[in-house]
Amino acid sequence: MAASLTNRQQKVLSYIQFVISKTGSPPTHREIASHLGVTVRSAYQHVVALERKEILKRAAGHRGIELLPSYMLPRGLPILGRIAAGIPILAEENVEGRLALEDILNGHEGNLFLLRVSGDSMIERGVNPGDLVLIRQQPAVENGEVAAVLIGEEATLKIFRIKGSKNYLESANKKYKPLYFDRSKDIRILGKALMALRSLEKRRAL
Repeated sequence: MAASLTNRQQKVLSYIQFVISKTGSPPTHREIASHLGVTVRSAYQHVVALERKEILKRAAGHRGIELLPSYMLPRGLPILGRIAAGIPILAEENVEGRLALEDILNGHEGNLFLLRVSGDSMIERGVNPGDLVLIRQQPAVENGEVAAVLIGEEATLKIFRIKGSKNYLESANKKYKPLYFDRSKDIRILGKALMALRSLEKRRAL
């Protein structure tokens, strides 16, 4: 950053950045003071100093702090492309873009849930035993989509197919045969599978 900051000013800036990135709103002067263990007046003076250094703007209101764009923390996790030899992995040259959790949820938070996969019937679609699969709750899916389906009292993850008057559930593993059902009964669609999540660390599940 171009501005030269004192140690305390840097701490104030870092805290403001952190709170905005977590909550979407800036902290109050009282919250800054509590975090740093200083008086509210001292916190206010540090905020004024940051404004003079053109790092933020002050406005009226309880949370009247607005960071200038160049001082906002990048939103989301970095998506790394090909890594050139000798360049640190998180160097800006390697970052293709960023992905935030809210981009994945895409406004459907209330209709999403996770299912833990058991069995290997979907491995050819990249879904392995122990993975968590993100499901968007909906009563129907299109032919060929991966769905969470309730059979009796057991939920399963399969490719939903329609053939004539029959529904059938197809595995993504050649050793399993399709399961056929009458279209009007026997099964209930719980939702559409959006993505699989897994931890690559040994002995650690998500």
